[in-house]
Amino acid sequence: MAITAPPTALGQSPSCLALAPDERHLYVGGSEGLVSVLDTRSHQVASTFTALSTLDLAAFHGDGRLYLAGADDQEQPVLAEVDVDSRTVTRAVALDERPLALVLALGGQRIYLSLLDAGVVTVVDTGLAKVIRTVTVGGMPAGLAVSPDGKSVYVSDMESAFLQVIDTATDTLRAPIPLDFTVENVVVTPDGRSIFAAGSGEGVLVIDTVSREVTATLRTPGSPADLTMSSDGARIYVAHGARASVGVIDTARRALIRTLAVEGSPSKLAVLRNGHRGYATDPAGSAVVPFLTRTETVPVGASPEGVAVTPDGAFAYVAESEGDTVSVIDTRDRRIPTSRGADQVAVAPDGRVAFVSNSVAGTLSRVDTTTDQVLENLFLPDAEVGYPTVSPEGRLYVVGSETVTVIDATTFKVTGSTGLSAFGIRAALSPDGTRLYVLTASPSAVATLNAHSLEEVHPPVPVGADPVGLAVAADGRRVFVTDPGNDTVAVLDTSTFEVESVLPVEGTPGDVVAPGDGRLVYVTRRASDAVTVIDANALTTVGEAFRVGPVPFGAALDEKAERLYVVCHDSGALVALDTRTGAVVERFPVGGDATAVALSPDGRYAHVPSPSHLTNVDGGLSVLDTHTTRIPLGTRPTALALSPARGRLYVAESGAGTVSAVDITTRTLVGTPLAIGDRPRALALTPDESRLYVADAASATVRAVDTAGFTLADGPPVQVSGTPTALAVAPDGTRVYVADSSDGTLSVIDTATSTTVGTPAALATSASDVCVSPEGGRLYVADAGADEILVVDAATVSVSARIALHASPRLLALTRDGSRLLVTLPGAGALAQVDTARLALLGDPIPVGSVPHGVTVSADGHRAFVTAAASDTLAMVDL
Repeated sequence: MAITAPPTALGQSPSCLALAPDERHLYVGGSEGLVSVLDTRSHQVASTFTALSTLDLAAFHGDGRLYLAGADDQEQPVLAEVDVDSRTVTRAVALDERPLALVLALGGQRIYLSLLDAGVVTVVDTGLAKVIRTVTVGGMPAGLAVSPDGKSVYVSDMESAFLQVIDTATDTLRAPIPLDFTVENVVVTPDGRSIFAAGSGEGVLVIDTVSREVTATLRTPGSPADLTMSSDGARIYVAHGARASVGVIDTARRALIRTLAVEGSPSKLAVLRNGHRGYATDPAGSAVVPFLTRTETVPVGASPEGVAVTPDGAFAYVAESEGDTVSVIDTRDRRIPTSRGADQVAVAPDGRVAFVSNSVAGTLSRVDTTTDQVLENLFLPDAEVGYPTVSPEGRLYVVGSETVTVIDATTFKVTGSTGLSAFGIRAALSPDGTRLYVLTASPSAVATLNAHSLEEVHPPVPVGADPVGLAVAADGRRVFVTDPGNDTVAVLDTSTFEVESVLPVEGTPGDVVAPGDGRLVYVTRRASDAVTVIDANALTTVGEAFRVGPVPFGAALDEKAERLYVVCHDSGALVALDTRTGAVVERFPVGGDATAVALSPDGRYAHVPSPSHLTNVDGGLSVLDTHTTRIPLGTRPTALALSPARGRLYVAESGAGTVSAVDITTRTLVGTPLAIGDRPRALALTPDESRLYVADAASATVRAVDTAGFTLADGPPVQVSGTPTALAVAPDGTRVYVADSSDGTLSVIDTATSTTVGTPAALATSASDVCVSPEGGRLYVADAGADEILVVDAATVSVSARIALHASPRLLALTRDGSRLLVTLPGAGALAQVDTARLALLGDPIPVGSVPHGVTVSADGHRAFVTAAASDTLAMVDL
């Protein structure tokens, strides 16, 4: 799930946008000539001014000059140079027509503009403010991109499948690069070796600039309206206006890795240099929509506070203070590469193996889902690999274009096959496993085969014009077939082999699912973004349709028929519905182009194939844990400490006055919770994990726990100052630092003697958290009362520097190498980053949800995990 801010209304339809060099403001040009200046922190319009009568394009020079292309009040096409301080046009260059694209080159000395109708690229000298050259490229020149060395300008042609190349030294054409189809938008990676070019409805081409060849073709969900690239070249963002989404392409993997739902119809894009926030124009809504590009959120229980993550980042643990539970979140991207065109899947009866059809490669992959490894790929030379179906005894049926192939699921060997008289679509087994119903096209019919001998039981029965979905009722008496061409569901009586009823289901019915209880049938409706429920006995629709998301395709039910999982093709999500209420209870990102889902027998894991459609890149299988494990604990669990060496998670339960230990393998309590004061609020482990320190806010004491036996250590609790709510242990284990949130003091405990060292140091107004640098010489203290971070010398316990913030800090986390300090800002709903070498903020704070609380970072420093207490979410941020 992506985080977005509310759209910023503009009062006119936006046509272009450009970020100022300092990224403090976003300039948005409107179709009526008004330029709106947005503050990128508040997302509010700071000011407006009029430059031209009509605006089409905008770009900034590195020195802060703004260039706008459009038409003046005489309808003369012009390129205008604007002084952003005075908001006035300082110079204007007349053009022959309104350009379609604009780029700056040669350090801003030249501007290249594509003129579609004239078939030329106009070159403007920015110093002279005049047209110095016109390059005839022919066709319909559209998108422009400049190579990083400035020597080449790449020009897309909407009329022919070529990419033209202009030599900027002479402004002459080099040999064009042949493409697979026409393209419009073009971007170049920072190393200059790859070009990504988007076509109209056919996807994104990847072009090698050295070999001058197309190396891959990535199909995207819809026609790309715009492309933009992150400054590091790691991500490309693709606007899909008709799909209300922005696709994210990983340039290294050459894969569409994420689809972000963005309000409205995103058209033009701009992304901040840090890659965490983007902006999309919404012409239909006359607005600009801010969105996050590298943050995903996961719903968790009520009022989450503490968070801990395993060293490999695979699992996050969240203390839910209002739910009296700890949630275990599987954070892994379990995408298993199989082969090209991975589009259908079936799961073995034991749930340990999945079978993936790779239609482009013509193979079937056998995947071990316990190890996430492909065990074997089986090539089926005589048939197009299609829909797989597994019988309870382990026979695998694969429907191809002209055959049904039978494979032993254990040995993965072909044991038989039979030809079909029509094009095979999919198959379904009768509940007793004796019959195999095969859906075909041209003609559209249901063929009935003996599941063991593959002999025909009954001639094919016609079922509509364009069938796609097939399901057998739990009692085996009926077969349901969806027909999107006629907006119907045909019901076939399996005893008479006659169509007994044709039910109208508007909105392009797709997949159909019949649960084991035999009462209801669920039908996805692709054009209506909904699921219709049918009474399997009365053959009538039941209640209102379930709203699910854009273009629902495949569906699957859990064993209890309590959850219906639906793949929404255009939003790149797997949606879980409560079958009793129709409410969406969870969404899982699965990427674009996914159309199918299969559940493990226990319903815990959803298996979703991703076709990819890249020429040289494999599709794959995503395995999703649909169950959020919640471990019941004492009252108000708030703080967590993870001991990987002992396989334990320690939980402070402030409402119960106890600390519990949880076995992270079995996810069960170990022993009896320890009674520690009235309000334990903070936990910290020694580096060797032999001792756990617990701060009790009510009694202003710190207790030590022997983790080997999970018992209280000998000796009385150590008295500290004020209200201790945070702890940190020195890297050598000799000191424990205790932050006092009420008086702002910092107490130091000698772990050898279990006594305080000196008197508490009065440092802050309200010390809400403390952490220690990896070498132990520096402390960081969050001063919630003064909106700053204190940098403290650990030897003298004195403030050596202060880092001003724009909001009150709450909790802190350091990357393992100590180079970056993460700070939650509850009032701002954001996460701030501090460069500890320069003691300066890194970019703008990253929105992470309402009232962020706990924060931790993965061992490799690449991902932060932040709980948001008011929005009941866990944000996972790519750093």
